[in-house]
Amino acid sequence: MPKDHSSKARSLELSSRIRDFGRPSSSPCNRCFRRGSDCLIHLSSSRCSNCIKSRVSCRLMPSVQEFNKAAVE
Repeated sequence: MPKDHSSKARSLELSSRIRDFGRPSSSPCNRCFRRGSDCLIHLSSSRCSNCIKSRVSCRLMPSVQEFNKAAVE
């Protein structure tokens, strides 16, 4: 399997899973904020679904409430 296809496929799959099972961030990352996009996150990842899909860095700052909510779940 070519390396490019493999990493691109993994990025798309992870992005899709976060869109399906993640939740909107109360404080969107810089990229989503500038684009007006939904910033969907999952605590198992340090990046939002849009940044993962685009394969770029993500300046995601989850709020204290999001961390507390995830700890309860």
